[in-house]
Amino acid sequence: MNAREPVIIQRHQQEVAEAMSVCEYKHLSGLAAAEFRRVADGVAASASARGLTPDKLDELLALGE
Repeated sequence: MNAREPVIIQRHQQEVAEAMSVCEYKHLSGLAAAEFRRVADGVAASASARGLTPDKLDELLALGE
């Protein structure tokens, strides 16, 4: 078995969990974090292009308090 290959855990012939190497977990976590940053940066750029400033954001967030 390859060290990067996940191990599937079954209960009553149904897959219930998956174990993976720490290396693979870190790789996947890094991909998820990078994708989140990419999406967040896109949202921030769009909001800025539409005139949202840090002060306006503070005002909007204060309305919900």
